[in-house]
Amino acid sequence: MIQKGLTVLGLRFGARSSSWGWDTEWPFWSRFRSDFCSAAATALLVCSIRISIVDVAKVVASSLNLGLDASVQPRLVATAPLSHITMPTTRYLSKHADDARANLLSLESVADRPHDGHLPLVVMIVLTQSSVGIWIILALLAMTSASSSNAFPAVFATTLGIAGVHAALLHLGRPWLAFRAFLGWRSSWLSREAIGFGIFMGAASSATAVQLLLPNQSLLAAVTGTFAAVSGSLAVLCTSMIYIATRRELWGCIRSGTDFALSMTGLGLVGAVACVDGLAFSLLAVGVGASMTAAFAKIVDYRRSKLGIDRWENFSARSGLILRRELATLWQAMWVLHFTALVLTLVVCVCDLSDSKPFLLYTIFGLCLAAQAVHRWLYFASVVYRRMPGSNT
Repeated sequence: MIQKGLTVLGLRFGARSSSWGWDTEWPFWSRFRSDFCSAAATALLVCSIRISIVDVAKVVASSLNLGLDASVQPRLVATAPLSHITMPTTRYLSKHADDARANLLSLESVADRPHDGHLPLVVMIVLTQSSVGIWIILALLAMTSASSSNAFPAVFATTLGIAGVHAALLHLGRPWLAFRAFLGWRSSWLSREAIGFGIFMGAASSATAVQLLLPNQSLLAAVTGTFAAVSGSLAVLCTSMIYIATRRELWGCIRSGTDFALSMTGLGLVGAVACVDGLAFSLLAVGVGASMTAAFAKIVDYRRSKLGIDRWENFSARSGLILRRELATLWQAMWVLHFTALVLTLVVCVCDLSDSKPFLLYTIFGLCLAAQAVHRWLYFASVVYRRMPGSNT
């Protein structure tokens, strides 16, 4: 627009040479005109926007002085998060500030849509949970002297974990700078997760090497396997805390903690029964049941959406409405996978299919992985939460 205005004023010299019969640009004037337009645009922008330096310490101190009771802490507007969480420096100026804070509703409070499912994170979470779950079972077997000299379960679990951790790199814009994730370990759960899974990969690889190279060292195998299970469990805890720390109602401590724990337990049991010889098939049924129970919170959301949305703060019903509309196909696919795994589990437990049981066990494990992947996608895509006015993400 600025350049068009300058052209009207007659400053677009050298744009056409009619005496020669073709269009041409004078390089010097073209460069001068470009720099002049950029400077003019910058001057207009500075005149229209006032930028000031914010003292972060003062903002934090003022936010902490608002009080400890979340019910009395202010929000910028009704649909925004509590100001003590995000500590915003934005100000909304109005002659009726109090009424705006209490009654002004943003578009996001009445119109919901699915979010991105974050496929790399889905793959990472599902594979690392299954790997850690299997290692927990292997560590318990080693401590009870029920482990065997077969190193395949350890190789299988470690491969799943390494594949899952490296899948998370696809979520980064610049994966070659992933090492910087360790720098914020003092305050960032993401950094702690990166450190935790780094330790877990090293511990799991060491435990696997012990079982491959020193099959008779049962005590050393038990110690290294236990360390892999403990470090992996702490890493999964850090993963869940990444989402709990957002303070979103649908990613609360109880919901997310129970979800991640049941998912890890279910995948671990099913995977262990598939790759470890001699485990009772009743553990397979428990694992499939735990995997299905992890979706219990989303069932509640789905049921509440059928009762209607009486107020905009009913995030559970709003999330369920997304499951019923835009994400209905994925919701149905998840339960088809779950019930198929359950039926095959009953077949394995009841029928004598000695020749086909290994194939059926790995099929059940694959179905549980797929069902958990869809479940984790819905975990990200169907979340509804408080957002800043004008935010459409």
